[in-house]
Amino acid sequence: MEWRSSSGRDRILLVALSTLAQLAYLCILPISIEGDALGYYLVARYLAGDPHGLFLLQHPVGYPAFLFATGATWLKSFKLTIAMQAIMGIAGPLLLYETLRELWRPLPLAVALIYVVSGVPYSYAKLLITEQLYVFCVLVATFAVSRFISSKRARYAILAVAVATAAVLVRNEALYLGLLAFLVMAVVAWPRRRLLGTLALSGSLAFSALMAWSAERAHILGDPALVGSLSNYYGHTLFYRVYLTLGGPVNFWQCVTRNSRDPSCARSSIPLVYPENGPASHELGELLMQWATIDGRYRFPDQTPQQIVQDFFTEPTEAPPFDRYGQVSGLVQERFGDLKGDEFLARVAAEAFHAHPLAFYMLAAGIPPYFGISFDNALYYLALGKKTEPVIFANWQEDGYEAQPYNPDFVRPYLYPELFREYQDSAGATSGPWQQGLLHMGRIAHSVVRNSVGLVLLIASPLLLWTRRRALTLLLVGMFGLMLGTYSLSSGYSMRFEHVMIPVMLMIAAIAADTLVHVIDARRARLRASLAASASVAADPAK
Repeated sequence: MEWRSSSGRDRILLVALSTLAQLAYLCILPISIEGDALGYYLVARYLAGDPHGLFLLQHPVGYPAFLFATGATWLKSFKLTIAMQAIMGIAGPLLLYETLRELWRPLPLAVALIYVVSGVPYSYAKLLITEQLYVFCVLVATFAVSRFISSKRARYAILAVAVATAAVLVRNEALYLGLLAFLVMAVVAWPRRRLLGTLALSGSLAFSALMAWSAERAHILGDPALVGSLSNYYGHTLFYRVYLTLGGPVNFWQCVTRNSRDPSCARSSIPLVYPENGPASHELGELLMQWATIDGRYRFPDQTPQQIVQDFFTEPTEAPPFDRYGQVSGLVQERFGDLKGDEFLARVAAEAFHAHPLAFYMLAAGIPPYFGISFDNALYYLALGKKTEPVIFANWQEDGYEAQPYNPDFVRPYLYPELFREYQDSAGATSGPWQQGLLHMGRIAHSVVRNSVGLVLLIASPLLLWTRRRALTLLLVGMFGLMLGTYSLSSGYSMRFEHVMIPVMLMIAAIAADTLVHVIDARRARLRASLAASASVAADPAK
């Protein structure tokens, strides 16, 4: 009874504090719309049957459907969308608490309160991209799996599969997390036939729903080859990574570890994609050469085809008007189609990694910042003995996504007039000194929590080997590892992805702390038993 009453008080406290925090963020943040947000909005308009809508290959349908359901198209207002995202933010700390409720009692409440202090659940409530909805789906599915592990009740398995399916439609990488959750529940359910049957039926329905959407997506895009797939943009993403963003880190590594006097070290980046890397890269060069020539004439009179191809490989850029990544991405998609074009770019990226193994190693450089460590600063210090910036607590960055700059010319052509007025009216939300002060405090809290939890997790992770919560630990650690791998491949350390990672890191750290408490208690119990036995022998030598 005492535990139940304590849990009730904890929930009331969390809901009250979480609501106040979310209201504060709603007051100081503007409605934020950037490129991806416009893309999701255009897909929502397509779903609404609007002739000005557009179905985009790279965007899953889940968030556009959420925008449509919450009135962005038919109410012509973002108010309901923002209200729903705010409710998701308020629910975040409570979901962490309920997921961890069976741990040593102070820990679930402490973790939930730290999550509140971080501001992470609230800062994206007015940003119109997937993060808020996706994090909510991940936390609900994790809560459902944890309850299934402890109760073995079928309704939690059904909830977990349903929400994981929704998460897959919001963000593509959720497919791996959903499969992991399904595997964990199957192991827990074994050998209970009824539970396994419920899992099998739920999984079959989820698979059928995803394949039905896959077929509809292929129909919309006019390509039957896409049936059976949910995303065909992995090759584009990986090619973007190796073509535009990894050249700098690879050059940095080479100059620090090999020869800092090399002439190439004067450049901030080096190109990694070359025709000599392999057959797909060579074919890409030929494709660009053909594109640069029209009916025997030069496409650009002031540049020969050879110059265009050389510039593409030696001067990678996405800055207009020379967005070479965008040019080649569209060209490949037009020549090969959605499916084969994505596979072709994936082969080009794979050849670049094979030709430049350091590029593969540099993907790992995107992982340490999640633990509060600067890879670059550590390398400078260890390899050259130069201490430039702190190695620990070095990634104090402002979350630029939470309050996007007001950009009316960028947004106006795409929004309904009513939506544009809402966007315009919220633009001055952060202009006052007290709003700026609160936003600055929130960003400091975010940085402190991010770095502290990352370091605690890094130090305490060996304790997870002795935890009693094996199934939940497997789920959370597996989720964390899958996300680290996925995001390192896609774009490395990113503030957006960090919003997804922090609650999972908090829960893993809580399990490690719970394990430490029980290990200490077990050692104390053995010590007391040993002392009691020694005292008993001393009191009665006959024993």
